[in-house]
Amino acid sequence: MDSRQFLGLQATHNPHRWVLPVVTGISTGGGFLYGGCGLGAAVAAMEGTSGRRAVWATAQYLSYAKPGEVMDIDVTLAVHGHQITQARAVCHVGDREILTVNAALGDRDLEASGQWEKMPTDIPRPHECK
Repeated sequence: MDSRQFLGLQATHNPHRWVLPVVTGISTGGGFLYGGCGLGAAVAAMEGTSGRRAVWATAQYLSYAKPGEVMDIDVTLAVHGHQITQARAVCHVGDREILTVNAALGDRDLEASGQWEKMPTDIPRPHECK
């Protein structure tokens, strides 16, 4: 099962619009959509629209979506570069904006690996700090 199936995220005829039926399985005991489920749905929608995997994403939570409501997710690909896409997803129920997510998606081949920095050995241990 992938994230779209887990969340119940559905594509529409418009590749820039997705819908998320808000059900109790992805909602808190207080009766609103879990923030992580909203973020995950927005990221999955941007990945589906762009055809690229997320590098990072950040969300601004503005309101609540409740079980029984359907949250629309409108995706804008602001910049679609050779390797990275900058995207935005506005999630709303009717005219009520629930959250906005900005993300970078894509990857590039980089023949590098390893640890870039070593932890210093001459610093006090946590229990030695004041």
